[in-house]
Amino acid sequence: KDREKKKRLRHQLEAARPAYQEASVVSTQLYSTSRWIIRTLRLMNALSGRCLEVGAINTQLLDVSELETRAIDKRSVNPRIENLDFF
Repeated sequence: KDREKKKRLRHQLEAARPAYQEASVVSTQLYSTSRWIIRTLRLMNALSGRCLEVGAINTQLLDVSELETRAIDKRSVNPRIENLDFF
């Protein structure tokens, strides 16, 4: 019974994933979380070094010259974001 329930839930999550990813892209276009991260790191005088972006939605942090960013996502649609199952 639990196995069947888990299977149904997994199917529902997979079916909803494209809509979630699309909404995330729209959200970051309206409010740049990357801009907030960069501003915060600058205020902390910490805008340098390595950065791991888990669940990357866009490539904005990859373009920050002061950071050596590795962007990963479980199912990325962007070729600059590494597909990696991090669970």
